Amino acid sequence: MNANSLEALDRRHWIHPVASWADHEERGPAILASGRGAYVTDSEGRELIDGFAGLWCVNVGYGQESIVEAALQQMRRLPYATGYFGFASEPAIRLAARLAALTPGDLDHIYFTLGSMDMPAYFKPTHHAHVREQLPFLHMPDDLPRHLKTSVPRPNGTQL
Repeated sequence: MNANSLEALDRRHWIHPVASWADHEERGPAILASGRGAYVTDSEGRELIDGFAGLWCVNVGYGQESIVEAALQQMRRLPYATGYFGFASEPAIRLAARLAALTPGDLDHIYFTLGSMDMPAYFKPTHHAHVREQLPFLHMPDDLPRHLKTSVPRPNGTQL
């Protein structure tokens, strides 16, 4: 499948969080094809510095063979284990204990997210439906504590 057909499929089927739908429809996706170290290469062969480090998931760079090998071994043994309903797995338990040991004070409980738990990704379809249907938005008072208004979308598309 070539990049043009991937672009068409992307435009028809993929909702990208933290992207303007109108701009995306006009420009289309930047299709990433590979990565090495701190760089990614797009489907047109342009090499780019991945300043977001895979949106903070690839902070050691792409193509680290020790990580590839560890992931391959884990994928063969147990590719996924939920943390819901009291289920656990050895790698998750050991990681939680290691992270707890590294955190200061009594920060000794770890919550692992299941995929992208960022609220903008959840609010985006609702925001666009409100704009399309001209429905009222939630307006928060300016003196509301910051932790209570994180990631609430405003009508102009920004966050509180």
